[in-house]
Amino acid sequence: MNNKNLHYDDLPDYLTVKELREYLRIGHNKAYQLASRPDFPSLRFGSKKLFPKGQVKEWAEREAKLKGRKLRAL
Repeated sequence: MNNKNLHYDDLPDYLTVKELREYLRIGHNKAYQLASRPDFPSLRFGSKKLFPKGQVKEWAEREAKLKGRKLRAL
């Protein structure tokens, strides 16, 4: 997923950390910080975490609203 024009509909239903980083346009450390937050949507399969894209989008929109910011195209 090295596409700079990443579109929501093109993403898989469950994101890896790499896909989460690309989708939210954040760095490695920030992605792992989010992944460890109890309010951030994730599923654990053994040592691997996956992130449901619909819930990630809802979380990001909620966070932006709480912080009084508009989201860029997610």
